Amino acid sequence: MQNDFQIYLPAKNEEIDIKQTINDIKKITNDRIIVVDNDSSDDTHKIATKYADKVIVERSPGKGNVVKRIINDANCKFLFFTDGDNTYDVSKYEQHKKLMIENNLDMIVGKRIYEKKYIKKWERKFANKIFNFIFKILIGGSYHDICSGYRIIKLDKFKKMKIQSRKFEIETEINIFSILNNLKVKEYEINYRERINSKSKLKTIEDSSKILFFLFFKSLIHFPLRFLLFLCMNLLLILLIYNLLLSIF
Repeated sequence: MQNDFQIYLPAKNEEIDIKQTINDIKKITNDRIIVVDNDSSDDTHKIATKYADKVIVERSPGKGNVVKRIINDANCKFLFFTDGDNTYDVSKYEQHKKLMIENNLDMIVGKRIYEKKYIKKWERKFANKIFNFIFKILIGGSYHDICSGYRIIKLDKFKKMKIQSRKFEIETEINIFSILNNLKVKEYEINYRERINSKSKLKTIEDSSKILFFLFFKSLIHFPLRFLLFLCMNLLLILLIYNLLLSIF
């Protein structure tokens, strides 16, 4: 089973956390670890070369481009990718591998359980809940953590995916693809902690706006009735608020 799985770590300017991320994975598995350096300007490449099995460079900016490179280059049956910032708990990885095979799954998503002592930005946790709610209305499915960066996928199911997203919309695009293609997906709880010593690349307002726009666009294209329902619900809510304000003032 070992040779059927490969591990990919997207990384950009992760010199502080990449070593610990790799070492934590090595503690629980012997699977091959490949770091995909997104043209870092710090010592990420140098450190990853020392501790990972292989390092490749993707110069097109953005996580979406990195995941596209991973799916195109990978030559295994299953691939696991998670962020190189030491935020996702990988201790259940071997258990998840067995579940992928035993249950004939196409994808496992790590549903993040936030470690309270590490949470620095509550607005991101709140935004994630909003995204999950909107996703269920606009797209459907039963996801509880659409933005999770912890995923094991059956590669042949995703090879035909034509990735359009360039940045942090990629997880949302993968989820939509899985629903459109009726893939067998399960979410399993994993621990998650915010960065401690390094700085996140995600810009809450800017990247959240891009994810929402991507959701709206995909819903309009693939699920127009859901999109119209969502639009009508919001118009109705605005009218109710407007009438309430008129009655008060």
